[in-house]
Amino acid sequence: QHEQDKAEAQEESGWKGGSEENFIKLVNEISHHEDRDNDEKIKKEVSNNYLEIIQDWQKLQHTLLQNSTMLLPTSIPRTHTARAFSGLPSDQTPALKGAKRGTISCPDVDPRINEVLSSMLAFWNEPRGARDVIAEYNSAQTTLQHLPQQHPFIPKPLNNFDHQNILQTVKSSRRRYLTFEPDTGGFNNMRISFEIVVLLAALSGRTLVLPPEQVMYLLQPKPGDKRQGRRQYTDYYNLTDNIDLLRHVPIISAEEFLHLEGGEDGLVPLTGYNDTWTKHLYTVSKSCEERKKSDVFCEDLYDHYASHGLVGPITSEVKYANCLVFDENVFLNGNNQIDKLAPDVQKRIKTFCGDKRY
Repeated sequence: QHEQDKAEAQEESGWKGGSEENFIKLVNEISHHEDRDNDEKIKKEVSNNYLEIIQDWQKLQHTLLQNSTMLLPTSIPRTHTARAFSGLPSDQTPALKGAKRGTISCPDVDPRINEVLSSMLAFWNEPRGARDVIAEYNSAQTTLQHLPQQHPFIPKPLNNFDHQNILQTVKSSRRRYLTFEPDTGGFNNMRISFEIVVLLAALSGRTLVLPPEQVMYLLQPKPGDKRQGRRQYTDYYNLTDNIDLLRHVPIISAEEFLHLEGGEDGLVPLTGYNDTWTKHLYTVSKSCEERKKSDVFCEDLYDHYASHGLVGPITSEVKYANCLVFDENVFLNGNNQIDKLAPDVQKRIKTFCGDKRY
């Protein structure tokens, strides 16, 4: 009966974690102070009370808040914005002056829980530091001269953005692309990596190409799901009618990308393939599987991208990790300027990145 109750609860709530029983037991033991030595009684309460608590968000919040020292982590102050490998304090990172960590506000959620969510999930600053705001569209040199010149790293958002004709807008005004392979981990890994990819596209002035829809790890299909568990980032993010976002980062599907740039004069031409393989790539661009023996193997499409694009030699692995430094003079005048950086600049880079990444 206990296993049946759990299965029904999972179906209703969508919970697919492997250690939910430990959490459920902790919630129940805290919520009900009956005789804990009576194992049979506890087991019965675990199954019955789990259904009640997990299906009632307000009751779950109440349980979390009543026992916050045991169940809720301590939130991090919004003013704690130190970043980089060495976690430099604010007096050594002037770009952070005036900045605070961004916030997340979910409806029907107690402010104290929202505060914990913000400190765990918000990695952006809002407001940003004053120095970042001043430099948004002006380089450091031209800002001092009060000349309205384009910042070398941050492109201006598209003007007169036509949401209904996004492909035409991309072709004429933002014909630079960023493709990526989705993270194969759990949803939080996918969320973090995707948000970073969006940020890279915004900073480099590129149109973001979404991967084909596919089954995402641990997000199991529900009974009657016509898509058989396949998901796309648009299922979780507002990426189709968020005009302000699309002005900064136009976003198109893999299928649209092939139609747009797969021609003879395109950036990822399909003209070198026979009709069978061309049709195959179009099929994969709609939906794929990360399984080598699959008829719609995702890597077939990604290999096509790689053969026509540039794969940056950047990694986050600790042993080989990169530290990215944006220097205006190097950006404008070439890599030969790296050796000409002033000693104090090189010292700051080394401090910021750490010895292993310098």
